[in-house]
Amino acid sequence: MEGPADGAPAGRERRSRRPDAALAALVAAAAVLNAAYSLMRLRAFRASTYDLVIFDQAVRSYSRFDAPVAMVKGVHNGFGPDFAILGDHFSPLLAVIAPFYRLHDGPGTLLVAQGVLLALAIVPIWRYTSRRLGDRAAFCASAAYALSWPVAEALAFDFHEVAFVPLLSALMVERYDAGRRGQAAVAAFVLLLAKEDMGLLLAGFGLYLLVRRQQEPAPVPGDGATRADAGRTSRLRGLLQWVRRLPEDRRAGAAYILVGLVATWVCSRLLIAAFGGDNDYYWAYGSLGPDLPARRCTCSPTRGTRSRRSAHRPASSARWRCSSSPCCCSRSRRRSR
Repeated sequence: MEGPADGAPAGRERRSRRPDAALAALVAAAAVLNAAYSLMRLRAFRASTYDLVIFDQAVRSYSRFDAPVAMVKGVHNGFGPDFAILGDHFSPLLAVIAPFYRLHDGPGTLLVAQGVLLALAIVPIWRYTSRRLGDRAAFCASAAYALSWPVAEALAFDFHEVAFVPLLSALMVERYDAGRRGQAAVAAFVLLLAKEDMGLLLAGFGLYLLVRRQQEPAPVPGDGATRADAGRTSRLRGLLQWVRRLPEDRRAGAAYILVGLVATWVCSRLLIAAFGGDNDYYWAYGSLGPDLPARRCTCSPTRGTRSRRSAHRPASSARWRCSSSPCCCSRSRRRSR
């Protein structure tokens, strides 16, 4: 009786190690393939000379403890040779790559870092899917992500700061689903440092938490006469008690929406201008007005539709490439054939 009992935990431990080893192998293989593909493009002189050079100059400046100056960006767009890219896109998270420039001071470091970042997103994707559907489905979902067309398009675009987004967004969702609300909030905060419009992604996640079906809180009991005597103070106290009784997901959703929208406005309208940039440089929908397109589209939806169809594409399409669905990308690939 003691033999099987002693051997059972060891067998379970060996079985539990198998998915971890397979997951590590999948992440390592994806990182190597991503980095190798990008480095081969660089070696074959197929890499672009604009965005890759911009980020290379900026991260090199970070590695020397200077402001993230990208001379090519400043001269090309008329901001001057001392222009810091924080005035173009607010992405201070790029500074975490700077220490690796001490190992290799060149654009290849950026390409390897991007390949590793995109591969690391496999881990939270696997953990989320495994928790919901099991290990087999988790490996299928992870492999589908690693081989997806948006990831390939991101690699073909050389380097962009959105390389941080798949890992951080997947980590935020996975940690929240695991009940680790604090860790999810940390991932959301770091995500805001990737780019100035990542607050909209947080707002979308908060909207999902807010509208999904949940149990509504019961009305707060209380004596009507007492409330009438207490006046506004009592009504405010009752409102606060009602808010506390809301489901946790609804409160978190409202917080994500509020923080996301405020962070986007602060980064886009204040911080970019503080670093010498133009707040409206990437605004391609001038017919909707200088700001607040949601209000104008709500008041005149026909006008908003016409304007959206006729507007020029933004200067950088990397965000669309990384966020478009595999279904849409597969359609475009069939058309290109």
